Amino acid sequence: MCVVDWQGDREGIREPVSEHLKALVCADLWKEWHGYRVRQSHMYLREEWGVSDDERLKLHHAIGCKLSSRKLRYMYNRLRAFYMLQSVLEPSPLDGRSHAIPGRIFASIYQEWIRCYGNGDDNDPASLVVDFGHFLAHPVQVMPKGPTTISGILHAHCSRCAKAYELPPDSFSLPFSTSSHSLLALYRALVVIVDKIWEPLQGYQRESDGLESMHNFALNQTVIIACTGANTGLSALISLESLKKESFPLEASLPDDDTALGGNEVTRVSLATAVQFITSLEKRENLANPNFRDEKGVILHDDRLDPSLPREYEGDPQDRHRADSWTDDVLILAEKYGYYNVFDTRHSLERV
Repeated sequence: MCVVDWQGDREGIREPVSEHLKALVCADLWKEWHGYRVRQSHMYLREEWGVSDDERLKLHHAIGCKLSSRKLRYMYNRLRAFYMLQSVLEPSPLDGRSHAIPGRIFASIYQEWIRCYGNGDDNDPASLVVDFGHFLAHPVQVMPKGPTTISGILHAHCSRCAKAYELPPDSFSLPFSTSSHSLLALYRALVVIVDKIWEPLQGYQRESDGLESMHNFALNQTVIIACTGANTGLSALISLESLKKESFPLEASLPDDDTALGGNEVTRVSLATAVQFITSLEKRENLANPNFRDEKGVILHDDRLDPSLPREYEGDPQDRHRADSWTDDVLILAEKYGYYNVFDTRHSLERV
């Protein structure tokens, strides 16, 4: 966050700053805007996927509608709900009472997601599609008294989506806004169910650096993909026909029959295949609805991640939502108050 420090120059620091140094600061601030969003994104993801389930959506009942407006808003801007069965969860190391999602699940989803976009250069934060609201997977914890069949989860999911879709605009409060958050059609159309964890007989494969291979885990970990039949708002119907060649025996821990499923398609595939399939659907919808994406193809814009401007700034508050305008505004303040008296430029000078 950009804050004007009125305590003046620190010892050993001299103004004015050279033009060469100003150019370096300008480039650094642009990179820092993206870096700040990456850090904020990771913070939100840790809250939702971490060892505590306090900030995680839970499915207590088959009807699936007993959620506050605040919790329902967590469904906005998400591409897919990943329903986690009790058999997948682990006791939290924090208190033993909460339920933790195995770290391999999130790590492999994240890595495969970045792999699908082909833009995972950690040295260039601007190249990462990191919007928290845009992240492919949204965990929902199925509680012991929750649905016990695939059709039950589908019914509960559709019920929750209907209630979330009907939320009035005035029910939104910070950090949410109706201009940047919406219940996406893709979220309503498909669900992913994680019902078991793959455990190799001879240990997990490791990369050359000694770390576990999350790609290998994603190739062997399987999930259930199920269509809900809710295709409103999509550019075309969704079919799982293309996944048949890569499917595994269903062997569902949630027994169901064709009558209960009502003709909805269901299949079991590897986690890697599921991520690729969902990402391909997102790209398809982006092409069909160009107004739904920004210049990087990100669905909407999660403004919770953007760094703020100082109170003294009198320009357009929307400037903080773009890297170039935020950088320009911070530099204007630095020229007025001194590069070492503005928080962001002072720390930028320390970095460059």
